[in-house]
Parts: sequence; C-alpha cells; structure tokens
Amino acid sequence: MSKQSQAKSKAQAFQSYGEAQPYDIRDRDVNARGGFDPRYDKRTNKSNETPTPASTPTPDSIPTFDNKAPKPGKVETPLAKPEASIQAPPVMDAEPPEFNPSNALYYGDSLATGLGHGGARGNNDSDAMWGRGAADTLALLNNRPDGTFRGRDVVLSSGVLNSGADWDTVRSQVRLLQNRGANSVRLVGAPLNNDRFGGYNQNLSSISDELGINFLGGYTPGSDGVHFDYTSSPVYRPLN
Repeated sequence: MSKQSQAKSKAQAFQSYGEAQPYDIRDRDVNARGGFDPRYDKRTNKSNETPTPASTPTPDSIPTFDNKAPKPGKVETPLAKPEASIQAPPVMDAEPPEFNPSNALYYGDSLATGLGHGGARGNNDSDAMWGRGAADTLALLNNRPDGTFRGRDVVLSSGVLNSGADWDTVRSQVRLLQNRGANSVRLVGAPLNNDRFGGYNQNLSSISDELGINFLGGYTPGSDGVHFDYTSSPVYRPLN
C-alpha cells in the first residue's frame, strides 16, 4: 500500500473512533476505585449538609462606651471612685472630774495634813506627815493595798519642799496613782515669792500637763514662808 493509502486508512479509522462514545478520564478513576465515586458519596459530599447558622451577638459581647475592649499591648485599669473622706471629730479637752473633798484622799507632807487631816503631825504610816520627802511619799503610796486608790480623788503634796527638786520621783508618784485606778489627782504647788523654791511651780505645772492631772498652783505663804491658810484652797477638807 502506498503511503497515501496508509494515511487515508488511518484518518478513516481515527474518524470512526472519534464518533464513538466519548471517554471520560473520571470514569476511568471510578472504575479503578471499584465503582466508588466521591462526587455522589454522602460521606464527603458537603452539598447535602444543612449549614450551621452564625452565632447571634449577645448584649454582653457587644462593646459599649463603658466596656471597651483594651487595645493590644495596653492594660486599662478602671478608675476607682474616690472614697468620701471621714474626718474625726475634734479632740476636746476633758473637763476635770468633779472633786468631792469628803471622799478624797490626802497624801504627802505637812501641806497634805493641813489640807485634809486637820494639820495633825502624823507618823510613818499616816497618809500625810510633817517633814516627809518625795521618796518616802512614793514608798508609802507603793505600800498601800491594791484598791486603795481605785475610783478615788487624791490630793498629793509631793514632798519636794522637804527633800528638794526630785521631779522624776514626783512623776513616779503620779503614775502609780493613775495605774492604781485613781479617779483624779490634784498636785499641790509651792510657795510664791520664796527664792528657796524658785522654779518649783513651773516644774510641777509641767509634770501636771505631761501626765494629764490638775495642778493647784502656787500659793502665798504665811510668816514661815512655807505653809499657808489652808481654808483658802479649793481642796480644803474641814474636819467635823
């Protein structure tokens, strides 16, 4: 057969083959998988599934002006509301407790005997005694039974006129009375216009302010320069 005849035969054969059923490569793949076609399989076909509706925003998830989402990298701390300031009431100076001489105790030296014991001389065991100094007065107070001073008003003549300017001992006397529950302490002063006792009233007044007791102040002495008219004192107790 000539070359032209062979070419014509191949053309006719190709034309005859082209008129046959078209060959789909996908059918070839289906046949290779034993008839399984994923296009029509419910396990992988998403077209038959019911779509899940999108979530509806809730009021809590919607940002508001007071609940803004913080910017990345920035921590926002809500401002605390300022607390109302509470001012403490002003501290008022306590008024001196009312003094009752009939129920008061008089301790110390001869000034205490004149103010509350009728001027009696006294002895070592008496509440007041002539010539008693500050240290002996402190020792006497310390030896009194518990409860002696509780709730009582005490008039104290410290004894410094006899023993000298022993101010620490005077402080100890007052603190002992306070620690033992005295209702009040009234400290007797020193004579005025007597150079021997210069500065005594100033020191006794300072101790009284320091420890919160009543200072009776200085007084004008009699002819001896030490004692005075006890009836003029606000804490004088007359004997019946």
